[in-house]
Amino acid sequence: MIRKISGKPTGTKIPHLHINNSEVTDTPDIVDSLARIFSDHSSAEQYSTKFQSFRRQAENNPLNFLDNFA
Repeated sequence: MIRKISGKPTGTKIPHLHINNSEVTDTPDIVDSLARIFSDHSSAEQYSTKFQSFRRQAENNPLNFLDNFA
């Protein structure tokens, strides 16, 4: 409010977002859409099949937290 009174510009708002040929305008819907996109792009399904195989093998190896590093 003080910024507005003193004539300084206020923060910009995101007016809309286009996803799959539809316009998303409500802030909660924009947040959900962006979260879904980030989740899809960072999922393990984006990895190559060779890396997925290596990852599965590596995750099956037991971890030893009892080693002394001192």
